[in-house]
Formats: sequence, C-alpha cells, structure tokens
Amino acid sequence: MQPGLQVQAEKVNVPGQPFRALVSFKNLQNIYLRVIPATASIKSALKDVNDNNKFWDILAEATALKTWQQELPIASDLQTHRVEIKIDALPAGEYYIMASKRNDFYRNKNIMAGWLTYISNISFVNYQSDFFVLDRNSGQPLPNAKVQVWQQLYDYKNYKYKKSKLTSNVTDKNGYFSFSKMNEKK
Repeated sequence: MQPGLQVQAEKVNVPGQPFRALVSFKNLQNIYLRVIPATASIKSALKDVNDNNKFWDILAEATALKTWQQELPIASDLQTHRVEIKIDALPAGEYYIMASKRNDFYRNKNIMAGWLTYISNISFVNYQSDFFVLDRNSGQPLPNAKVQVWQQLYDYKNYKYKKSKLTSNVTDKNGYFSFSKMNEKK
C-alpha cells in the first residue's frame, strides 16, 4: 500500500486569479500544501543541488506564503487517481507549490511533490524567428516591451548549468521582435 503523489500546474498562470493544479495520488486521504515564493536566495540554494534530499530540505525549510490541507476523494482500490484542486490567486512572481503527506513536510517516512509555476500577465507566441509579446488576458500586443533571451547550457567541466544572455530586444508597436537562433553566441 505504498502511497503516491504528484502535483502539476500550468507553467504560467495569471496574477490575481485562482488557478488549478492537478494532483495524482494513490493511497492518500488528504495532503498538505504550501506555496513558497521562489526568492533569489532559494533559487540560488537550489541551483546546483544534485542531492534530492537536500532539494526537499531546502524547500521544506523555506517560509511559506500560504499553507493548507486538502481532502482527497476517498479511493480504496490501490490505484492512482487524479483530481484538480484550487490554488488561490497569487501576485506576479515565481512560486513553488509543494504537497506532502505530512503537515510538517519532514522528509522521513513522507512523500512529497512539488511544482514551479510563474505568475505573469505576459505571454508570447512565436514561429521560427518571429515573436509576439502579448498581454496574457486580452491577447493585445505589448509595445516597447524589453525582452532578453537567455540560454542555459550544462558546463561539463564544472558539473553545473550556466546561463548566458543571447540578445536583448524591444518590441515594436505590434509587440513583435525577431530573434534567429542562427545568431546565437557560442
């Protein structure tokens, strides 16, 4: 009767509006949830963590913006089930949504799941090298938006990921800018 737990949400959600998360579970009656702001210090601490236990310890010790308990539909058939749950509205930013079998989020004899989500009014669409930056709610273009394109590559010498800025652009009156991967810095 090993329990199972996974949490997923859209990668980007709209500020000030509740959103859904999909919980996949097995042999659980309820879970405990936390919303943790992905601050610069937390992201820095997690950046090069290769140890799964340390990853969960860092998040479990972080200050939560919100915590709550969620009852799950009763299912005693030992199968994996899925349910969508409501996550209350959040301001713009980056957040980890953590779920745990235990309310203290302590790793020992526990099962945890997490998901990183972004809360933003900005979206983009692209085809090949053409990009349009848009308001996520209205679909209207965002003129004069400052855009930076970054690349993350694994550095095999130092055994960690490195980010490098490829280009900066400003969108035109239609929210348009062009970026060709052929022009990427090596």
